Amino acid sequence: MELTCVGVAVQQLASLSRLHTLVLDGCTAVRRSGLQQLAALPSLTALSLAGCAQLTVDDLPVLAELPVLRSLTLDVCAGLTGAPLTALAACTALRSLSLAVAPWLTDEHASSLRALSMLETLDVSYCKELSATAYVASVGQLRALTALVTASVTHFDDACLSAVASLSRLTRLDMANAERVSSVAVRAHVGRLTALRSLSLARCGAVDDSALVAMQPLVHLTALNLEGCLLVGEEAVRVVAAACDKLQRLNLRHCVRVSDHALQLLATLPPHTLLWLDLSGCHAVTAQGVSYLASHVHLRHLALANAQSVRNNALVYVAKLRELRHLDLRGLALSDDYVAALAALSALRRLWLSNNCALTDRGLDTLPCTPLTALPLPLPLVVPG
Repeated sequence: MELTCVGVAVQQLASLSRLHTLVLDGCTAVRRSGLQQLAALPSLTALSLAGCAQLTVDDLPVLAELPVLRSLTLDVCAGLTGAPLTALAACTALRSLSLAVAPWLTDEHASSLRALSMLETLDVSYCKELSATAYVASVGQLRALTALVTASVTHFDDACLSAVASLSRLTRLDMANAERVSSVAVRAHVGRLTALRSLSLARCGAVDDSALVAMQPLVHLTALNLEGCLLVGEEAVRVVAAACDKLQRLNLRHCVRVSDHALQLLATLPPHTLLWLDLSGCHAVTAQGVSYLASHVHLRHLALANAQSVRNNALVYVAKLRELRHLDLRGLALSDDYVAALAALSALRRLWLSNNCALTDRGLDTLPCTPLTALPLPLPLVVPG
């Protein structure tokens, strides 16, 4: 049983003996006395206290009374000054810890992370006070980690990536917005993480085609996020398509160097593999590039939003992707006569058509409306009078 509580007295939950997940996000009044009541929940394995602003380090020791607690979220808990990680060391069953937006996680307290050597999943995204040296000495020593989210950590640099590359059990790594990481470091270290199944390099500004040669050893990769990597182009796609034959999800959003030829190279992936593809903002992609997607017969999600060179005639090729569930066509200046081709997509569940201001009722009448669960339409232009 899962439960999300807002404005509920924690004491009222003690009778829920089968409860395994409790979300108290934003319950700003929760303190030690309320947490003590949770000891009456013998099956509680996951607890989220994100945004519980009044929590202090003195409140955390009671969590050790939860014998099977495996997952704890302390995102945006600004009141946890002092040494909160020391208090968590007694939570011997803990395997997953989220500390996103933790201004208290400074060099002084980061060393306490090493006491949590049993952790398998860690999120330290947006922890901007942590220096590279402290990161290497703390996060870089958690050898049991299988998933690490380190997005937007201000001081994450080449030395940090080198330390992370020694965590050989990692299957998921999110290092989005790593502005201090060089292309050379990505090429040297990412390929060492041969167990990776999910990798995000989103908005890592230095990542270019040469860096993604590191993808070659990542034969187990199923999800790759390159959103906003403005230097990534055809060569990177060629390497990924050749090396990652299990790839199911690929995000190329705003990769402005990705062109039709890159999509032709992507077609060399095994035909039944790719399920999710985002080409939003890829301005060099045209209808010709969309035509190459026909080989991905099981594609479920396709985003072409604001891909400025994609025009009405691309819909003829989109309509051949008969297993599509989600389709994002925002901002493509589509017209009624071509939208009719989408009627062939009988499996479609969500369709985004916002900012296609030439569409009229005539075009909408042709859509496969029976299975649709969401249809965001163009908003009328309101001119102040």
